[in-house]
Amino acid sequence: IDGVSIAGAMVAVQSNMEAASATTVAVVPAVQQFHPGHPKAWGRFNGTGTPAVTIGYNFAGIIDNATGDWSVTFTTAFSAATSEGLVASAGNQDAGDYFTTSPFGGAPTTTAWRIGVFTGGRALADVVNINFIAVGDQ
Repeated sequence: IDGVSIAGAMVAVQSNMEAASATTVAVVPAVQQFHPGHPKAWGRFNGTGTPAVTIGYNFAGIIDNATGDWSVTFTTAFSAATSEGLVASAGNQDAGDYFTTSPFGGAPTTTAWRIGVFTGGRALADVVNINFIAVGDQ
């Protein structure tokens, strides 16, 4: 059966979302996050001084590993350390060029990913805004 009937409408359940193939059911917020293409965590943090979360979803916190090197931790763990992907970007209040890499400094875990931020000259740097989106199975 595809979904469940609620008030006469067929509504997707977790298995529908994980299969990502149903075309005849409506999606409600409670199950949207189970779709493989839906972000499972996202956030922005200030990476200067004492790092601080600016905004996020399923974003438990930050670990400051070293200059230009942070771990973002997730409230809800992923199902496997290899099941997620992370996209990150960084910017500062100057005109410098920055780029990010993740995974960085070691393999990801189910509850954390490391992000490295570099200057155009390939030196690690603390910057004001680091943004990320994580996808995968939880």
